[in-house]
Amino acid sequence: MSSRRTLKYSLTALCTLCIALTQAQDCNDPVQLCFQEMNNETEGSTDDGPITTGSFSCFDVDNASMYTFESVSAGPFDVVVSQIDCENGTDPLFGNEIEVLVFQAPNPCAPATYTELACQSGTSFIDIDNLMAADSAETFYILVDGSLISPPNIAAASCDYTIQIAGVAVEPDPPFSATPIYNVPFGTEVVLNASGANEYLWTDEFGAFVDTLANPTITPLDTMVYTVTGQVGSCTLEAQVLVNVIFDIFPYNAFTPNGDMIHDYWEILQSDLYPTMDVRVYSRWGQQVYRSTGYGEGSQRWDGRKNGTPLPAGTYYYVIELNREGFDAPAITGSVAIIY
Repeated sequence: MSSRRTLKYSLTALCTLCIALTQAQDCNDPVQLCFQEMNNETEGSTDDGPITTGSFSCFDVDNASMYTFESVSAGPFDVVVSQIDCENGTDPLFGNEIEVLVFQAPNPCAPATYTELACQSGTSFIDIDNLMAADSAETFYILVDGSLISPPNIAAASCDYTIQIAGVAVEPDPPFSATPIYNVPFGTEVVLNASGANEYLWTDEFGAFVDTLANPTITPLDTMVYTVTGQVGSCTLEAQVLVNVIFDIFPYNAFTPNGDMIHDYWEILQSDLYPTMDVRVYSRWGQQVYRSTGYGEGSQRWDGRKNGTPLPAGTYYYVIELNREGFDAPAITGSVAIIY
């Protein structure tokens, strides 16, 4: 007569594009596994777990954790259980181990309907490889149980572990991805790009933009982070995309600093959009005559003077670095004339 075994597990996320799923203990709603996805949560024991009875080729189960995944194409796949850390149970002379069953079934809550594909056990690492999916959209299940090695079935086994699926049958080809950043001039159309999913959903930060195309076209009015969600088989994957809107500045090419209150300052239109931009002005001989960080109203604007002394009429040359975070723009250069 076997006693109830307990089992603890943890999952560690390896894929930033994947969404962490809540742990489930009901065999009607087993934990969804996705390619290279592991969930960081550490759950409690599997007392009152989804499967409470069953005799399989490598173990008898009292309570076990259940997982499921769906193939995305025909081909091989692996199931890897690693970082297994089992307590010794009631007697330090005895060891505990993980037992893993991979199967298909019309009813995951009815062990009599199981078709066993593989069954292995181990104390530190289990690699079940060369399992095969005949087609896409095939559903597979994994049972993970804890067991006392010797003598068996007399005490509860408590183990931590990670579980992962890999291989052609479960890996999207091409993998789900999205172009992460765009630098777009204001008023310009841009085509967002995502690939590797069967279905797509794009949204912006405020929920005002929604599109279901893989490559929607937008005309952004301001910098925005968009989120694209992709459905790959039964897995929902997610990526974020930054659309950085670049606003042009318009430096005037001449001004008249003669004190008549008309065009006495050099104007740079839309300079307020770049509060940290670096503005430098040079004479024809390369001498710096003006510099500021940011450019705005009042004394910060160039009045045609150097250290308070009016400069002679003529052509001067500017270099402007926009210094916008996340945007590596080339320097803006040109000339401006002082006219009296």
